[in-house]
Amino acid sequence: MKKSIAIIIFLFFLGFGAKVYAETNMDQTNNNNDVNIGKTEHINSELNEAQAYKLLYENQKESNQKILSTIYWALGIILTTSIALIGGNIFNNYRINNDKIKNIELDLDGKFEELKKSHISEIQQKLSDNVELVKKQNKEILNDYKKQIKLEINTQNTTIEKTKKDLKSLSTWAKICVNNLEAEDWKNKGVYPNVLTNYIRAGELEIESGADVEHTLKNILDSLKNSRVIYSSDSSDLFELMKKVPEKHSNLLENIRNFMSSLPIN
Repeated sequence: MKKSIAIIIFLFFLGFGAKVYAETNMDQTNNNNDVNIGKTEHINSELNEAQAYKLLYENQKESNQKILSTIYWALGIILTTSIALIGGNIFNNYRINNDKIKNIELDLDGKFEELKKSHISEIQQKLSDNVELVKKQNKEILNDYKKQIKLEINTQNTTIEKTKKDLKSLSTWAKICVNNLEAEDWKNKGVYPNVLTNYIRAGELEIESGADVEHTLKNILDSLKNSRVIYSSDSSDLFELMKKVPEKHSNLLENIRNFMSSLPIN
């Protein structure tokens, strides 16, 4: 700032000096013109009018040329100084701004490094904690899902087993019904050995399924009473069946044994 003020003051005095110089030349030129005019008047008697105008023109031209030279010289000085001043200011501003930018960059780099050092470990710890939390949550979700699947599988297995048992019971009951129907059919035909065969099969199915076998035992006894012979295979099957019958039916079993022993085996 101080340099700029000093240069401006210098330019002011330079221009003022140029003006003074130009005025001084102008005065000298006017004096020369007066002298020349005096000389002209003195020799007027000797010169004609055309020669007098030519002499005045040459004197005026010489004065104008000196004034223009002075002005051009002053303008050249001012222009050169102005260019130097502007160039200097531009260079100084660029250097100052460049230094400021470098200082700002260094300051930002320093602050960034401080920030990175102070927060990088904290950020890493938070990320690690979040990763562990997500892993734990995923593991819990997976375990719950496995438990749910296992429970559903067990439930399905229980349902399947129950269905199988129900189907087996239904199948057994159907077979018992079929044997009872066949026995009734043979009874209507009067073929009691075949009636006995079907009742023995029905009794085996009832023992296997855990059903009450008392009614079937009574049908077996009735078949024996009406039979004249007993098949060898039916005799063996009936003995095996009686081994499985509960003791509460001992009276029926005793009667069955007595009638079996009285029939011939065919």
